[in-house]
Amino acid sequence: GADGARSEVRRLCGISTEGGRGLESFHSIHFRCPALLDRLEGRGAMLYFVFNPSTIACIVAHDLRNGEWVAQVPFFPPTQPGTLTSNEAHALVAACIAGSDGAADLKIEPDGDATRFASAAGVRWEVISSRAWSMDGAVASSFVASPGGSQPV
Repeated sequence: GADGARSEVRRLCGISTEGGRGLESFHSIHFRCPALLDRLEGRGAMLYFVFNPSTIACIVAHDLRNGEWVAQVPFFPPTQPGTLTSNEAHALVAACIAGSDGAADLKIEPDGDATRFASAAGVRWEVISSRAWSMDGAVASSFVASPGGSQPV
């Protein structure tokens, strides 16, 4: 698609962007936790904001029926690394689900070399993936390109 600061379609059309890069950095932790919706007691929504002594995060409900969520947790380079270990990702999910007590109650289930599953406060989840990303404040310099994508019109 042509959306986003790193759009391949926009690049192929020869359209540049203007604006700032690296405005904020986030860890994006994709996890599956079907039991989380029940804990929300009928308060299903798309976004949940978490503020507690252990973390600040935005939880995005990707698929409520299947219990898929993404925790967007800010980090601050260069004082914090852009990568998370499995245990660190689980600790952040625990802090989002169970608050400050989540880390104390965290139980990680080793699975060979992987640590995909964990639980805290009676809730079990699976971390599917985690990666860092950077928010950009860029906008296309043009919204029309000439045929062939050589120069913006």
